[in-house]
Amino acid sequence: METLNNNGLSNPENASDASAPNETWTKIGHVHIPDPTYMPIIMALGIMCILWGIVTTPLISLVGAILFVISIMGWIGELRHEHGHADAD
Repeated sequence: METLNNNGLSNPENASDASAPNETWTKIGHVHIPDPTYMPIIMALGIMCILWGIVTTPLISLVGAILFVISIMGWIGELRHEHGHADAD
């Protein structure tokens, strides 16, 4: 006969308790998660404009290239700014 553990998964009756902590587990320290940013969306828009400009007119490709460069510079700038504050913690 099988029983369900805390996660709703089946457990054979003769198996050890699945909710008991493993002695080899270690506690994870502080994990830094970067702040949200709009730069990937701007980069995708720039790439889309570059490709759309290849099909239509080079002016749209130019706008896409400018958006792409702005997004790269902005994204790197945000990461450098975050990294500087993370070192201070």
